[in-house]
Formats: sequence, structure tokens, C-alpha cells
Amino acid sequence: MLADYAEVEEQHESAIEQYLRDELEYVVVETYDHARAGVSMLRDEVGGRATFFVDSLRNLRLSSEYEPIVNFRAEDGVISRLDKLVEFRDPLGAAAKQFLPRLRSAYLTNSTAAAEKLSRENSQYAFVTPDGTCYQGRMVTGGRPDEVGPLGMKRELRALDAEAMQRERQMNEKQAALEAVVAELRSTEQALTEIDEKQRAAEREAISAMHRHGKCRVNWPASGWNSPSARTNSRASAWTWKALSSVPSARRTSMPPPR
Repeated sequence: MLADYAEVEEQHESAIEQYLRDELEYVVVETYDHARAGVSMLRDEVGGRATFFVDSLRNLRLSSEYEPIVNFRAEDGVISRLDKLVEFRDPLGAAAKQFLPRLRSAYLTNSTAAAEKLSRENSQYAFVTPDGTCYQGRMVTGGRPDEVGPLGMKRELRALDAEAMQRERQMNEKQAALEAVVAELRSTEQALTEIDEKQRAAEREAISAMHRHGKCRVNWPASGWNSPSARTNSRASAWTWKALSSVPSARRTSMPPPR
């Protein structure tokens, strides 16, 4: 639609949208063949009517033939001519205004009184109030639209897109923070696992060292070597060694001498 290419400041949106409600719904096509095909489809298949705006404007030169003869002043209550408040994006561009005569023959006023006065004195022009009421000669057009117009809808869609992009950025930031926490948690778990493995290895080494120490340890008498039991054991060991020494070598069991 033509509204997709129109850019209007929000403060003037309502007035321009209501005045150009039909024009903003023009269907933009590239060629007259496309326009004829659209008309045929509406006539033979879908039903209804539409206005097609042919986009063949790239090589057109801007004309000043629509400049008004009457120079309205701010003191008269005129804010601006409407075509000065609307811009069209490429590929239409400013040349599109030449083919929208209602846009170039209407003025935005600052009050109802100014619009009424100017319309009585200049019936060939339309004077639009900020709320979108149009005065032209003896005709007054206004009211409340049944639904949001194309410009308002486009603005709301832009706001929704901006909000969606902001929420997406916030979600991505939270996702990145969550991934960082998960990575840190995994790193901590790995460090704890390594510490646990080292602790288990140290425990096994300690137990092994205790076993080795136990095999090499001599069971010393609890009462010491000078106790009667220790001396008796020593004499018994010496006697046993002496007795074994008298046994023939063939039958003697090898035994170290007593200490």
C-alpha cells in the first residue's frame, strides 16, 4: 500500500491519515500491466474495487506547477501545506506527490475556527484541523474512524518490532549469562572431582605406607629388653641355637644366630 512508503511525524499523523485515508490504501504496483491484472482479478475472481498506484516515477522531474497562488500565513492559522508534512520513501520518492493532488491542495490548520474561516474564503482548497476534520467550502467531513488507520498501524508495528528486538536482546543477554553460570558450574564440578581424586589417591598412598611400615616393624616387648621375660626369651633363643648347632649339617635347618 501507499501508506507503507509514507513517513509522517506522529503529531500530524491523525490529520493526514483521516484526510488521505483512501489514497493511503492505494496498491503500489510496478507497471500498468500489473495494475490491469489486479483490476481483472478483482472483477472476475475476488470482487471489490481498488486503486493501483503505478510506480514509474524514477525518471520524473519534480514540478512546481502545484504551488498555491494564495500564500497562507501562520497568522491565518495555517501550519503547513499537507504535502510538506509527508515524505515518501524510495522507490516512490518526492515525485509521488505530483500524482496526489488532494495532498497538495490541502492545508493543516491550528484550530477549527481557522479552518472554517479559510474554507469560506478559499473554497478551492481543503483545510484540515489537527483532529482530522476537513473543511472545504460548504463541506465538513469528520468523525471517528472505525479502526486504526494504516499510518497508525505501521507506527504500532514499528513499536512492537522495537519492543520485540529489545526483548530478544535481553533474552540473549540472559542466555549468555546463564551459559556463563553453567560453564562456571561445570568448571567447579571438574575441580571438585580432581580434588576428590587427589584425596582418594592420598588416602590409598597413606594406607599402603602404613602396611609397608607394619611389615618392617619389630614387635619390641612392652616391658623393654631388661625385663625378666625379655631375658628369658633371649636365653631360650640362645639355647635353641646351640642345640641346633650340634645337629649334623645335613639335617640342620638354616637359622640365623640369636641376637
